Amino acid sequence: MDAKLAALAGLGASAGGAGAFGIYKLANPEDKVKTFTDEEYQLIFREFKSEESFITALQTKNSQITNQSSNTDGGKAAKDWCVGNKSKDAKKWCVQLPSTIEAKLLSLNKKLVTNWETKLESIKSAEGLDADLKAIDKSITQTLTAMNGDKNKFSEALQKWCSDNLSKKLIEDESTFTKAEKRCVNDN
Repeated sequence: MDAKLAALAGLGASAGGAGAFGIYKLANPEDKVKTFTDEEYQLIFREFKSEESFITALQTKNSQITNQSSNTDGGKAAKDWCVGNKSKDAKKWCVQLPSTIEAKLLSLNKKLVTNWETKLESIKSAEGLDADLKAIDKSITQTLTAMNGDKNKFSEALQKWCSDNLSKKLIEDESTFTKAEKRCVNDN
């Protein structure tokens, strides 16, 4: 009877240890294999393609990849390299990145504009702004530098431009992020 009791006690301790290990593995996110959508892998490629060591790593899976490769091709290479890779570099590069313009601005600790007239005044000479705002409000007739009567219209058009563009996906249009960073966040 003592042998049976000892065997049962040993079995119980083993089960408890296995359960604790299972809970540890579930609670430890760094051990999980990260998988993303194709678009997220394209963002990873776009974000890190300027790093030579990143391109070199991707070339171990696809020797044709360069920093000039398309986001689609680079995204496929990033996926091939990232999936199942637990290296230090994978933990640095194979990460969830913001997918929209607004999410990236907020991840950079940027504060979105609340005073549109002040913001408009500070950027009124920015290249392309006049045309972009007139495209939103066709009733604007003056230029930004001479906006006396249209100041409110320009401010509302700037707010609408930001509202329309902050939700855009980063992978779709790289140049819009640069404009949004200048137009839609508070000056520091």
